[in-house]
Amino acid sequence: MKYRALTIFLFVAFPAFAQKTVQADSNLVKGFFFDGIRYKINENYIKAVESFNKVVSLDPRQADAYYEIASLDYRQNKLQESEFALKKAMELNSNNIWYWKLCAELYKRKGDMPGLVQVLERLIVMEPDVDAYYFDRCNALAISGNVSGALKAYDELEKKFGVSVESSRGRKRLSQEKKSRTAEHEAGEVIADHPEDIKSYLYASNLLQKDGKKSEALDMLKKAKALDPSSLEVDLAMVDYYVAEGQISSAGNILKELVAAHQDDPRLFAMYGDLLYKQGDAKEALTQYLKSLQLSEQIYVVWEQVLNIYLSQKDFKRAIEIGSAAVSVYPNQAVLYYYLAFAQHREDQYAAALENIATAEELAAGEQELLASVEDVYALVLMNLAKFDLSETKIQKALLLNPAKKMLYLEHYGDILALKGNKEKAVDLWKQARDLGSKSEKLKQKINEKRYFK
Repeated sequence: MKYRALTIFLFVAFPAFAQKTVQADSNLVKGFFFDGIRYKINENYIKAVESFNKVVSLDPRQADAYYEIASLDYRQNKLQESEFALKKAMELNSNNIWYWKLCAELYKRKGDMPGLVQVLERLIVMEPDVDAYYFDRCNALAISGNVSGALKAYDELEKKFGVSVESSRGRKRLSQEKKSRTAEHEAGEVIADHPEDIKSYLYASNLLQKDGKKSEALDMLKKAKALDPSSLEVDLAMVDYYVAEGQISSAGNILKELVAAHQDDPRLFAMYGDLLYKQGDAKEALTQYLKSLQLSEQIYVVWEQVLNIYLSQKDFKRAIEIGSAAVSVYPNQAVLYYYLAFAQHREDQYAAALENIATAEELAAGEQELLASVEDVYALVLMNLAKFDLSETKIQKALLLNPAKKMLYLEHYGDILALKGNKEKAVDLWKQARDLGSKSEKLKQKINEKRYFK
């Protein structure tokens, strides 16, 4: 099925101050913001992002700074990071149309047609007289395979703007669409229309892979590689293909060559680290993640992964070091404060842990599983401070928030009661944890000797 290209092409037209001018709480915040704008104009994107991150570190309410980070990440094709920052901006200010326009561009580039439809519907509400939004919604629905939805969208378009040659053609193409159409047919049309464009082969490969035509999808990628052997985009598409097919070692081999050839690209080190981690090589994965962080502090997931590895290795001192750096770069992520507090708790840094727990509690509101984990470590810190009544309240809250981790929380509840002096009830809770499947040798020892072990 052929559709005219989506008409929105907003990003190149974004003015430096498309959004409202930042309302700085201090000269320092205002200075960092305008430093970021200056770096952005001069196309020094790394320095620009650093400046805007300083803004949100000082004032997490600065939606415009998050928007600027999102737009800069988008320009550098860091789509995951862009979406993360953009969602922060939209949480703080859901009525800024420039945020929604960038979101439309982002989903279009990602190929997320259902997401694009939702954004276009919001844009239609905000600017109901822009016909391009209506046409784009029709096309996005058609591309995603929702023919009935697309026809209904054409009805709405023609009701508002009248019947046009373009809307009639679009409706006709939809009406003539055959149910028996195959992915191979559509892929063939895409290639026939643009036989020298590697993006055509990448799109065709994706179509075929989704339809279960694995070998045909790989052939398309190989043809794209033949067209442009040096294309990083093709290489990364190959990596995605192998990962989706569970061929992790093949994906890893490509990424190993890519990081050797592109020593200045933090994304590649991060991706290689992910693959190594999936293969169970946490040590080498950590090496790659740390290289990524040396090149850029702006890939959020790398911070989380490094913290995860240090905590799993019980290297709490390094976890504290990394966690402290992470929250300075991403001051609004509850999970980072939770990890940091956990590490501090294990190093008996209770005062610092309580400060970070309080921040994590505030930021994790509405995220039940994460909040349960925060309450759990809160309970453990209070237990170690001999504040048993409040500790018991916190562990009870954790149990209510996330029953899926009942086994762990029951053991901790038993620990609290044992130290509080209620050994009989403590043993009962430990036995419940054991019966739920805990294989902990320490738990067995607690039950056998009827006392708590740290």
